[in-house]
Amino acid sequence: VHDTGGDPVLATLEIRELLNNDNPIAVIGGLLSGTTASVAIVSDQYGVPLISPTATNDRINEIGPMVFQPNLTGMFESRLLARVAVDLLLKTRIAILHPDNPEGLRRVQAFADEVKNLGGEIVASVSYGANVTDFRNEMDQISEKMPQVIFVPASVDEMMMIGPQLDFYRTGALVL
Repeated sequence: VHDTGGDPVLATLEIRELLNNDNPIAVIGGLLSGTTASVAIVSDQYGVPLISPTATNDRINEIGPMVFQPNLTGMFESRLLARVAVDLLLKTRIAILHPDNPEGLRRVQAFADEVKNLGGEIVASVSYGANVTDFRNEMDQISEKMPQVIFVPASVDEMMMIGPQLDFYRTGALVL
C-alpha cells in the first residue's frame, strides 16, 4: 500500500517504486482521477494492469490497454455504443432520440462526437420532454431521415414507453 496524498507527482514516484521493487502482477488505484491517470501511464508503460475502481474521469481506460475502469459511466457507454454501431455493425446513418435534460445532452454529445470521429453521420437528433408519453412526432422526425440505427440514451422507465412505440411507428432501424 502506497499513499499518494492525492498528489499526481507523488503518485508517479510511488508507482515507479512499487513496480521496480515489488514486481506486482496488477495495481489497484489510485483513488482520484488525477492520481489514477499518473499511475495508469506508468503502469501501462511497465505492462502491469491497473484497475481503477473509484476514479470518475470516464476516459481513464483510454490511457492504455493495461488500464481498466470497472465503474464506467454513461459517457463511456455512449462512446462504446457509437463504436458498436459504426465499426461493428457497419452502420453510418444514425439518429438520436434523447431526453431534454443535462445528462441526456451530455450523452448525446459523447455519442455524436464518436460517431463523427468514426466516419458516421448523425442524420437526426430529436429530444423529448420529461412528461412525454406519446412519441409519434419524435418518431416521425426520425423516420423521415431513414436512419439505420437509433441511439436512445433513456432511463429504464422511459424505454418502457419508447420501446414499443419505436416498433409501433415502424422506424425500421436498429435501436441502441
